[in-house]
Amino acid sequence: MFAQCRLTVCILFACIAIHIGCVSRMTRISNALAFYGQALSLEVKSERTNATIGEILPVRLILKNNSAQVIDACIGISEGYNMFPHQAVAKGKPLRLPRSGEMTWIDHPYCAARLRLQPGASMSIDKCYLMLDVGAGAAVLDLWIQIVHPKDCDQYGCYDTKLHGSLALTLVEKEDTEK
Repeated sequence: MFAQCRLTVCILFACIAIHIGCVSRMTRISNALAFYGQALSLEVKSERTNATIGEILPVRLILKNNSAQVIDACIGISEGYNMFPHQAVAKGKPLRLPRSGEMTWIDHPYCAARLRLQPGASMSIDKCYLMLDVGAGAAVLDLWIQIVHPKDCDQYGCYDTKLHGSLALTLVEKEDTEK
């Protein structure tokens, strides 16, 4: 009876130790992801302020470390974008509707590119986006990239957060060349 009771107590302590280890690990991961979200900014730039609906717009994404600490992370393989009309509703009636662009999403991703940014440092990524038809006029290109925590990965992959950036544009209709 005494041996069985001792075994039960040992198992109970082992379960508690495992639980504390898991909670500690998830707290560490959550803190790292929150830090990435606060410390990093994503600026979107283009040489053009006008874009033609249905055409490709090249942009430069500038990822900057705004913190006083070195950021050691990764850029994940997931990304996506949306196009929003500047004024979607007037007098309670929809004028133009937002559109979703291409998106890739991997839950528990892996590192596509290693990222190590010193305080105040930045890096740039060149991308191209198809200008979706949300109507001619003022619009916003809203995009996101995945920032991956490269530590504490498991057999399913790593933990991540999204970082958003946007660019204000004026969309114009494609000229009709069949005249």
